[in-house]
Amino acid sequence: MSYLRRRRFLQACGLGAGSLFLPSIALRAQAAPPRRLIVLYTQHGFVYDSIKMRPPGTTEGADFDVALSDLDDSQLSRVLRPLAPFKDRLNVVDGLAMVSAEGDIAFNEHEKGARHALTGTTMIDDPSGALAGAASFDQVVARQIGLQGRLDSLEFAVTGSTSGGAIYRDANQPIPPDDDPRGAFSRLFPPAQGGGVLSDADKVRLGQSSALDQVARQYEKLLPRLSGEDAQKLSLHHDLVRSAELRVQALQDLQCARPDDPAVVDDFNNVAFYESRFDAFVDITAAALSCDLTRVVTLQLSQLRNDHLGIAGDVHADFAHNSDTNPAAIDVMSRYGEVHAEHLRRLLVALDSVPEGNGTLLDNCAVLWCSELATGTHKFNIWPAVVAGGAGGALRTGRYLRFVTQTPNPNPNPNFGGVERFIGRPHNQLLTSLARAVGADVDSIGTEELFTPDGERVPLTGALDEILS
Repeated sequence: MSYLRRRRFLQACGLGAGSLFLPSIALRAQAAPPRRLIVLYTQHGFVYDSIKMRPPGTTEGADFDVALSDLDDSQLSRVLRPLAPFKDRLNVVDGLAMVSAEGDIAFNEHEKGARHALTGTTMIDDPSGALAGAASFDQVVARQIGLQGRLDSLEFAVTGSTSGGAIYRDANQPIPPDDDPRGAFSRLFPPAQGGGVLSDADKVRLGQSSALDQVARQYEKLLPRLSGEDAQKLSLHHDLVRSAELRVQALQDLQCARPDDPAVVDDFNNVAFYESRFDAFVDITAAALSCDLTRVVTLQLSQLRNDHLGIAGDVHADFAHNSDTNPAAIDVMSRYGEVHAEHLRRLLVALDSVPEGNGTLLDNCAVLWCSELATGTHKFNIWPAVVAGGAGGALRTGRYLRFVTQTPNPNPNPNFGGVERFIGRPHNQLLTSLARAVGADVDSIGTEELFTPDGERVPLTGALDEILS
């Protein structure tokens, strides 16, 4: 049985995620902080003219790389302005495209974008609907940089995933996110119990040795009586139990401070229902990363509410779908981008408030803000992305990077309305760059090549060297 098959078996049995006990003791200083990955995933893309920038001295027809620190805050675009306090630790990438989505089958663009945004991989046509054809890059990263005995990754969603979700453990294996901040908090940070009363964590630790010893003796008696497939199954089960044992032992030595209980508003008719859940997951994310409970977190944000934007009507149908030409829709969806930029700012503030090594937790993270679409009008070109944090020095920061559209479009329906002959650089290259920045040894993420209807090869491999140190 190969290592890969064993690993997938263990993940399928829940060892890649789940509830863990976490001691509540003092925060440990780390001499060499690990690098982490965080993905903030939002809906409906961007109004391109409200996020793009054309600083003095740049031209529309050429690539450029501009230092954000050279720009006054007032020169930042409308959507980027809320991020001004962190402009020296941002990389704004303008000129990517979801080339893999362009080259895939005709399908609902929201769902297709959700399958491609973090995988960059051609979908699988399944009777229940098209599903992602590979693991999302956060899971690729988690398997390489995760620490044995800890959680590979955490998947959160403020009010549930939309369009089928963006996180995939493997091809055809979506990972449902956790949208209950109270439940996530209680599982990850159980309260300490005083007065001589044993916590559940203590009870498990005390009982594990005798239970595992008994299981080991049962293995020794049973294994010689089996052969072939049954012996393989028993061996895999042994791996499962052993991995669980190692996890509990590792967590006994984990040192961190327990954060405050999340304050969550339960009135769905109040915008605080959404905002309090976001803030709770931000706090949980910062605590889990600072404790080194995990090194990969995804946070999916569902569609903003009308009261976020001060509107009446349907955000999706009335505004996002008309945000190319209708001035009122453009203004509303520009505000939509500003609200999410404020969400990102709050996440960065939380990460930057945790001292770590010679800097802060933010300095050792790569934070990606992206969407399932380039625009609310269902385009995949041009796909803006914002990266924050330094990934332990692996990322150049404080840059606005712009790439002109010169990638041949592999769309199989070149005569459809809105299909452009040339599009941005493959977004796979950004995913590969971020995976490398946080320590994953990968040559590429997702589909490696596509072809235009005329047979021209379109490579999707490589990295964005411009953002790597």
